[in-house]
Amino acid sequence: MRALDRCEEVRGLATAMGVSGAGGLVAGLLAHCRSRVGGWVVEAGGVGSIDDVERVVCNRLGLVIEEAWTDADIGEICGRYVSQGEPVFGCLWTQFDASTYAVLIRCRRSVEAGLVRYVAVIDCRGEKRHRRFFSRWHEIAHMLMLPPSMESPVHRSGDGRSAVERLMDMIAADIGFFAPVFAPVLEAEVRSAGGLSFAGVERVRRGYCPRASYEATLHACVDRLGKAAMILEVGFGGDAGGMGCFPAGVNMRDGLRNELRVLKSVSNAEARSIGLMVRRNCRVPDKSVLTKFFFDAEEWGGAGECELVEQAALWSGAGLTWPGDRLRIAMTMRHGRVLAMVFPAEDEDI
Repeated sequence: MRALDRCEEVRGLATAMGVSGAGGLVAGLLAHCRSRVGGWVVEAGGVGSIDDVERVVCNRLGLVIEEAWTDADIGEICGRYVSQGEPVFGCLWTQFDASTYAVLIRCRRSVEAGLVRYVAVIDCRGEKRHRRFFSRWHEIAHMLMLPPSMESPVHRSGDGRSAVERLMDMIAADIGFFAPVFAPVLEAEVRSAGGLSFAGVERVRRGYCPRASYEATLHACVDRLGKAAMILEVGFGGDAGGMGCFPAGVNMRDGLRNELRVLKSVSNAEARSIGLMVRRNCRVPDKSVLTKFFFDAEEWGGAGECELVEQAALWSGAGLTWPGDRLRIAMTMRHGRVLAMVFPAEDEDI
């Protein structure tokens, strides 16, 4: 958040939204969005699901969301809006490429009529379908942060890492997993199962919104757990000689074993506050259960997930400053990589 707070684009959005720098600009913008959405939900008489929240928010923002699952869908959307007097949709075909997930368009006729109407077209073709839920909320985030007028009638949302796009991702993750609806589902799972597991994340996803991706739900669960937790993704990355990912059960050792790295490292607020963090791209300790699980997954009985405890001192060279002795690590294989949730082993209530 601190890096984004210093970005000129983020400061400009905060000024436009009337958000002060007290407590951090990003934190203030997130709170601003929560307040707007929460107020609209109250005025609507409450909601029972995240789909209800989306309907309320889109109605207030004058936003229509269209999904394109095939090339024919894009053609139909293009033709339908052009026939309604919106010629800008004629360029819709040219807006999507491999890195563009959605296009936000301001409707000209609605502006001329003194109304505000926008259309977000979500690209759900191919692998982009996995980001469908998040793409919808990413466009809603853009609308929540939209100044009174857009400089251009068309805005493209891609996988770039500009400051604004990263901020929109943060807002989408926050509002898309709307706390008053999401928290009861997560709390019920943790209470029933006695903690958070990978299978439990899937149950939360199905109970909250089956359209949400597993990855987005996992991050939301860990972020809202209320106790220290860290997500690690372990595998071979670009620094391992360009080898890419190896499938589950691969039995490589020697030099390759030493190239196993942390490809993703995300700690929730509680974990960051106690130093439960490791550096991205650091080597995974050879004696870590993560290494053993990665190289010998088949010998672990093919279990969907397992949980073990290891010494925290193994990770001292990877940036871990947590003062405790043991880490509790839940692991599963996903897409040829080890996905792990790490907790302080001393906290038996997690």
